[in-house]
Parts: sequence; structure tokens; C-alpha cells
Amino acid sequence: MPTTKKDLGSVTLSDGSVVKVAKPTLLQIRAVNKIEDETEQEVIMVSNITGKNEDELNAMPYDDYVLLANKANTFLYHVGKTREGALA
Repeated sequence: MPTTKKDLGSVTLSDGSVVKVAKPTLLQIRAVNKIEDETEQEVIMVSNITGKNEDELNAMPYDDYVLLANKANTFLYHVGKTREGALA
């Protein structure tokens, strides 16, 4: 599937299902960066860019979640850490 300016392509999970990954909005990034817990930031960002709710993510095999989280982590940075590589 070709990507558009609004998406980051798709990820194929271990069960064969395909999850489309959208680029987050600035509003989503700003909201997520207000959350102090880095793990919670990541889960919320994965939910934002995939449309999967928290229950769906919690039930997902960890290796599938990591595939999605790798896409989300492109947009996350934390206080005291550099943004190097983000939005490359």
C-alpha cells in the first residue's frame, strides 16, 4: 500500500492482520508529552497513530506491539533527552 502525506504505511502483525499507521498531529504530540510516564506516553501514541484502543494493545502479543511502538517512538522524546533522529 503506498503511503500518503498523512500516513506512515502499514504494519503486518503476526496474525496476518494489517494495521495502518497515521502520522500524529501536533496536538497529539503535545498532549502525549505532558504525560510523565514514558511507557504510558508510548502506549497512548501507539493508540493515536493506529486507532487501536488500550484494551486491544494490551491483548496484543508483545512482539506485535513492538512493531507498532517502533513507529510511535519516532515522534516521542522526553525531557532531558535530545530529539536527535525524531522526525528524520
